[in-house]
Amino acid sequence: MPDKKISKIYRKLMTTDSEYKAFNLVDNLDPKEAKAVLMKIVMNLTKEQSGVKI
Repeated sequence: MPDKKISKIYRKLMTTDSEYKAFNLVDNLDPKEAKAVLMKIVMNLTKEQSGVKI
């Protein structure tokens, strides 16, 4: 699964203006895409909490 596609979904999810749109976006993902997006969210939160800057 291309990382570019996951990054695009992640950006849409993080910039959406309503929780309903975010829910629909996640609800329509296939399980592998949803897992990859969740992993990206967790990794980015972990980096922010540890103070690592890229």
